[in-house]
Order: sequence, then C-alpha cells, then structure tokens
Amino acid sequence: MVVGGPAQGARRPQLVEDGGLGRDKSRHHGPASNSLPPRRWMVYPPSRKETDQTKPMPTLSVTLPSFGPIFRDNNFHQIADLAQMAEQVGVDRIMLTDHVVMGEHTDRYPYGPFPFPPETAWLEPLSPIAHMAAVTERIRFSTKILIAPLRPAAVLAKTLATMDVLSQGRLEVGVGTGWQREEYEAAGVPWNQRGQRLTDTIAACQTLWRDSPASYRSPTVNFDNIWCEPKPAQPDGIPIWVAG
Repeated sequence: MVVGGPAQGARRPQLVEDGGLGRDKSRHHGPASNSLPPRRWMVYPPSRKETDQTKPMPTLSVTLPSFGPIFRDNNFHQIADLAQMAEQVGVDRIMLTDHVVMGEHTDRYPYGPFPFPPETAWLEPLSPIAHMAAVTERIRFSTKILIAPLRPAAVLAKTLATMDVLSQGRLEVGVGTGWQREEYEAAGVPWNQRGQRLTDTIAACQTLWRDSPASYRSPTVNFDNIWCEPKPAQPDGIPIWVAG
C-alpha cells in the first residue's frame, strides 16, 4: 500500500532477484564476505508488453544488510560501496531495515526464527541512506520498515524532507509499528498507542510537507502555525509505503 506520490525511476526490467525471504518480501541475510551478499539472479528478456513505454514498468528493489557480521571489523561505511555497485548493475531501489534497540526476547519475533542474537549491531537506517545518496546519482532509497511511532513527528518530517532535498528527490519511506515492546519502552512511547501514533505521524508529516504554516490536531500529535522548511524535492511529497 502506498500513501502519497508513486515511486519514480521505473524502466525495463532485466534482472530479477530470486530467493527473497520473510516479511515485506525480504529477510535478513546471514554472514558473507566484505562484498555484495550472495544472491541468485535470473535474467528475463522483456516481453513485447513490457517494452510498451505507455505501461507501468516493474522495478527491482534490493535490501542491503545494515546489520550483523556482513561487514568485517565494523566497516559499515562500506555500505556506500554496495550502493554504487547496485546502481551500476541497474537496481532501482535500495532498502534498509530498522531497529532502534534490541530486547532480549528475540524468540517473540512473529515471522519465524530471528536470525541474530540481541547484541548484533544494527545501523539506524536514515543515516546510511544519506551516506549512500551522497555517492550515487540515480538509484532510489527506502526503509522496510521504519518504526515511525518511535520518532517525534516533526523531527521525522524535517529529517525526511532534508534527505529528499539532498538526494534530489530519490527518497521513499516504508513505515510500520514493529514488533518489539522493548523498543517502545526504551523510547518512552506507549506500546498500546503504536497504531494510533503511526497514523498520526504519517498524517502530520504530510501536513508539514504541504502547508506553510502548518497546523495539525490528533490524539497523539498536535501543533499549530509552524513552518517546516525546506519542503521535499518531490512535488507530491515523499512516497510512503505502509506495512500491514
């Protein structure tokens, strides 16, 4: 489900990743060398229908590992090298996962065995997206998913708008509520309000991206006559994908 403008940059598909795992069509990858994670690819020649430029074209999204032992000696800055390689081979969109903190009860993960112990390092996703955008030109970026209720709405709106401006309109954001009570407790956000906070945060961000000055009233987010500048580079705002 997408809220806001459509994703951009669609073009003729040639590379299709085989073996996506888990919720949101991908799962965490295990250890690998200091290079792109091992993947299987199948090449499909475009059909006559696919080459009709008047029709919407599928896009290829790849989740890069921003967690775990994939980078030796914590060289997480090398994720920028992976982004450049992905752009060179024609990937349309890079996606990163999100965990602010990790609790000890990973056995409560509702989508199967959790792949890593709680002490595993996880990058906050928005910072590495900005890092990768600085060394690429075409490829788009998204989260899958950003636990939006953990972030204050005004701060999130400002951060995402800034990233969209600096990337020249290449940002999307996938949002959801997550699954760990411990993350909400650590952030001081009520667990039982997570659904309402997600709804209010999305609406507040869109209001701040559209209006100047902006006012918004809801059960969990409220503000009156404030400015949040600059606006996103994308005229219709940043596309928002909702995990459900």
